[in-house]
Amino acid sequence: MKEYEEKLKQYIKENNIKAEQVIFEGDVKTSEKARIKTNSLIVKTIVFIDLNKSLEYGNGVIAIVPGESRVDKNKLRKISNSKVKIASSDEVLILTSYPAGGVPPFGFKARFYLDKSLKNKNEVYAGGGSIRTLIKTIIKEIIKANKAEIVNIIENLDNNLIEQFSNSLDDLKRGRFKKLK
Repeated sequence: MKEYEEKLKQYIKENNIKAEQVIFEGDVKTSEKARIKTNSLIVKTIVFIDLNKSLEYGNGVIAIVPGESRVDKNKLRKISNSKVKIASSDEVLILTSYPAGGVPPFGFKARFYLDKSLKNKNEVYAGGGSIRTLIKTIIKEIIKANKAEIVNIIENLDNNLIEQFSNSLDDLKRGRFKKLK
């Protein structure tokens, strides 16, 4: 893991990126674990395969989204004009040269898409090259480093769920629920 951490550290230095690598005891490979350890906004770097291209370094389609969000694959397909599927751990390493669970939001060749909900955020934590590291940086540095296209790529709340919730609130207001004793 140290080789990946060092590679990212070198990239940050060579490209004058304002970012700090933070090393933790234990892994931070899920956004929930990372959020608990940092108590800050976590961004995920999700790696997709472009099925129209060969599986090789540089052909990845990368979605950068808030840690608690999910990528809407249909939106990503339209925006990237590609047939995409989420990459396996082995494919992540091939496409980015970083291991799954530690993929940074820059430092490798790919097509990058940053969700617009992150555009005005300031300090964030993101993958730091391995499952035990994160980088602390600002969104503007991520955009500068990877030339990301700022787009809407996260899933919206299911409209059916919103409608059901709204109907339940209406029923509650009208007294249609029995009171519990």
